[in-house]
Amino acid sequence: MAVDSAGRRRGRPRKSQAPMSDVILQTALHIFARQGFEGSSLRQIASAADVDVALLSYSFGSKLGLWQAVIDHISEQIVPVIRAMDRDENNAGSWRGYFRQVMEQFIDLICDTPLMAKFMVKEIAQGDERSEYIYERLIKPLHDLLLPLLKKARDSGDIGEIDPELFFFVFTGSIGMTVVARSYIVRFSPATAQEETFRLELKRSVFRQMGLTI
Repeated sequence: MAVDSAGRRRGRPRKSQAPMSDVILQTALHIFARQGFEGSSLRQIASAADVDVALLSYSFGSKLGLWQAVIDHISEQIVPVIRAMDRDENNAGSWRGYFRQVMEQFIDLICDTPLMAKFMVKEIAQGDERSEYIYERLIKPLHDLLLPLLKKARDSGDIGEIDPELFFFVFTGSIGMTVVARSYIVRFSPATAQEETFRLELKRSVFRQMGLTI
């Protein structure tokens, strides 16, 4: 095995060594997204992360504890980004420009995290007790951040006379499902195999429905 300038061995950590927690969480996310909660095990995740399964039990307590840690990690990555989308009319030029800008940034955020989107779609579709944890840690925070924007868009006539509560779920859900279903979309629209084209056409389709342009 190669050795770096400090005399440390390079390569994957041995099972007696704990990798960075984000490596474990990313590995768990990948397996949960592919196989679902019920179809996954701590042993599978430990093997894929190249750590001892006892480390996962010690760190997270159980498979559910690790699953919750994955949700928390997603929340910590996504919610601050949405919160940071503060209104800046000087840059956006107008309220309408700002609204379009936030919607575009949200689409980019979901496109940047397709594995997270797949994981969330799979879990929410289960409709079991774990869905409540997702609601509290991710859906409700996003809802509370975006709803005032959607209400103003409704009042300003930018999205018509629609229910902003329903629009939140239609908008976020449709973006997530479209990103998850991309492999099928490419079969019908080969041009969307290109990342830039996929994002552009997704934004055009969504914005056209809202009466916006890009």
